[in-house]
Amino acid sequence: MKFLSVCLFLFLPASVWAHTGAEGFFGVSLMQSGFVSGLLHPLLGLDHLLAIMTVGILSARFTAKNRAAIAFGFAIFMLMGFAWSVHSGAVAMTEQLILSSVVLAAVGLIIKSQMSESSNQERHPRLSKIQGPLKDISLNMTLGGMLLFAVFHGTAHGVEIPAFASMASFAFGFSAATLALILATQAVAQRYLSSKIELVLGLGVLCFSLL
Repeated sequence: MKFLSVCLFLFLPASVWAHTGAEGFFGVSLMQSGFVSGLLHPLLGLDHLLAIMTVGILSARFTAKNRAAIAFGFAIFMLMGFAWSVHSGAVAMTEQLILSSVVLAAVGLIIKSQMSESSNQERHPRLSKIQGPLKDISLNMTLGGMLLFAVFHGTAHGVEIPAFASMASFAFGFSAATLALILATQAVAQRYLSSKIELVLGLGVLCFSLL
């Protein structure tokens, strides 16, 4: 019940908060500064950015309805993690789990690129009958894992709220940025990315995560 109360508390209207935005820094209200901080947070953390964009690439070939479901699902799971962190404080091994999500994303990209490449070459007609289902299973498992890891991305946001920021506006800001990034990446990947580019991106993300 306490966890649900925190979730509801995050989305109360600004008028019922103790601070309604009258105070601020350099003419920017607390609500506005919280939103901007939340909006920039996924963009300035490379681990967050890579994980979010990889979700967009992996889900780019799905139907429009499923692409939207994945984008909103990732944002919702992040908000759940955020509420968890606000209620319970720092979660153990958050950074390691976030790094694991980046590794998972990279491996998912590499597998996806290799399956796409082999299906395009069509050298083994018999194998092509099972490559489709295997590709779907690997993609679904990767995206399912990424949705679970989104909880830990959310907990990191909860720990790193700026002292001056409004909690609700900060949550709205990083949720909006996450949605926009996934949807934009889906659109670009669907139109421009080839399997070779996906392979290069996957190897690049993997190298970053192992540094």
